[in-house]
Amino acid sequence: MEPKFLQKQTRVLKKQKEDLERELLQVAEKKKSGEKYEPKFIDFGEKEDEGAQEVATYEEYLVLEKNLSEMLKETERALKKIEKGRYGLCESCKKPIEKERLEVFPTATLCLACANKPKRRFTWAFWRRGR
Repeated sequence: MEPKFLQKQTRVLKKQKEDLERELLQVAEKKKSGEKYEPKFIDFGEKEDEGAQEVATYEEYLVLEKNLSEMLKETERALKKIEKGRYGLCESCKKPIEKERLEVFPTATLCLACANKPKRRFTWAFWRRGR
């Protein structure tokens, strides 16, 4: 991969990482261990109807925290791949991922061909046939 493209992707990924960390801190608190986040539990008050609001908000934060944390991991993983010289290689076929795909989806781990392959799923019918 050309150095100029890698520099651009590094900037994009670092910005994405900062944005994700900022968004995470709005819905979660960083654990003392420093790596993981814990969704915030907002105390709205003592009334019964306020308790329902607390639980609903916590559930929303739980989903947001999970999604944002996963996106952050993918972003950090892409940055490490750049450092190690493995960025842009398909994890399945080991061929280069299309530059256009990486520009749109900088954390891509599969080339288009591998990403579009149908996934083999374990089905009940398949399992029964084998018996």
